[in-house]
Amino acid sequence: MTEDEKLIEEYSKEVFGVGSTFKVTIKNLIEHSRNYRKEKGAEHKILKDARKAGYEQGYQWGIKRAEESTITLEELRKMTVQELVNFIGDEND
Repeated sequence: MTEDEKLIEEYSKEVFGVGSTFKVTIKNLIEHSRNYRKEKGAEHKILKDARKAGYEQGYQWGIKRAEESTITLEELRKMTVQELVNFIGDEND
């Protein structure tokens, strides 16, 4: 028995249990490996798409919040001292 055959026999016992008549074959291992890689590829695409969507939504939310809470220098220049005091002291911002 070759080293590879011994490894396959040991793996068969690990997967199916000692005394089982089921044996792992090279064909089974190759098919499993292909399916696993295919599933991991699909999972990777889902995660990549979700990460991209999350980034885009977060970026748009950040831009919106920045635009809503930004005051221009021109607006500051037009404010009276009392308006500036009220603006700086507003606890809602």
